[in-house]
Amino acid sequence: MKNRRFPYGYEMQNGLIVICLKEADTVKQIFSQYLNGKNLKNIAERLTENQIEFLPGEYSWNKSRIKRMIEDERYIGDDTYPAIIDKDIFQKANFEKNSRRTNISPLGTAE
Repeated sequence: MKNRRFPYGYEMQNGLIVICLKEADTVKQIFSQYLNGKNLKNIAERLTENQIEFLPGEYSWNKSRIKRMIEDERYIGDDTYPAIIDKDIFQKANFEKNSRRTNISPLGTAE
């Protein structure tokens, strides 16, 4: 199984972690779609269908991967990672995620 060295949306250039523009657009789309009501599974399916590469040669997305991205505070920036997502958008997405989590369906599945 391949692993990413840096979170999706980032790459190393000249010894510094910088934003990978192509991937950063996907990160922004993920947050936007989630805030516009898409669930984790729908977002993952759409990325897979559109052949958006996660790792070189790997186009398979899943809801766990999307969930981890929404929860990853590095996207709002810190001493090592430049910001891709505005802090307000990040907080809204995580508030939404937590509120969806409390809405458990009768089948016992939660998002």
